[in-house]
Amino acid sequence: METINCIICNNDKFVDYISFQKSNSDDMFKLVKCECDFIYLNPRPDSNEISKYYNKEYIPHLIESKSYFDILYTFVQKFTFKWKLKIIKKHSRKSKSVLDIGGGSGAFCEFLKNKGKNAFNYDPYFSESDTSSIGDLNIKYDVITLWHSLEHMHNVNQIFETINKHLDQNGMLYIAVPNFSAYERKYMKYSWPAYDIPRHLYHFTPDSIKRLLKKQNFEVVKYYTMIQDTFFNVLVSKDNSFLKKIYILLKSLIVIFLKKDKSSSILYVCKRT
Repeated sequence: METINCIICNNDKFVDYISFQKSNSDDMFKLVKCECDFIYLNPRPDSNEISKYYNKEYIPHLIESKSYFDILYTFVQKFTFKWKLKIIKKHSRKSKSVLDIGGGSGAFCEFLKNKGKNAFNYDPYFSESDTSSIGDLNIKYDVITLWHSLEHMHNVNQIFETINKHLDQNGMLYIAVPNFSAYERKYMKYSWPAYDIPRHLYHFTPDSIKRLLKKQNFEVVKYYTMIQDTFFNVLVSKDNSFLKKIYILLKSLIVIFLKKDKSSSILYVCKRT
């Protein structure tokens, strides 16, 4: 286990926020709140220790789908891939080459390749990605994406060094992360799926992600709600009845329609400052 400072303000002053115990395990984890209000896991498994929590049952890393849930997940994933590409085309004048950071088995890259894109997958926690050669590349990409991966990254500064090395001068950066301000979280408490302890090391809000990006010399030009994540978070929760889930889902969708900052996840479209 390692103890870290806040990745946004570098402060080592924090207070305990929420404690978790992994089910079927003695492992205990704790979220802390920095003086700048950022929420993160501290202490946390280091980059070697965390690998045991990325097993074959971790949904984003599934290669073969067999259960009904996995089939549904794969169907929604394909729909989401089309939506992602639509957003990329809308904001990137050039999008022939894409570097996807944290893409697991590389399903999104395969989708892009089938659409005629030069796509490269880099995931430090998935053995079948192109991790080994990422440091040797000198080419620039029109687009770099991080789909629900930034919250997993131990060395955020190093990730942004990679982004700056490989992003074209006029390239666009797309970052999707869970939203700690999500409306449904208050109903789910400890069972909120996006806690995903200990794989999720950081818990961003629209304010904290903007502060992190500013520190890394990027700015948000547009952001989008990811409604599919609201359905996922509510429907897979274990501590509510089906009727209660429907109530939470409908209320959440209404709130998100009125205020995007309450979405379960948010996609940020970013450019260099």
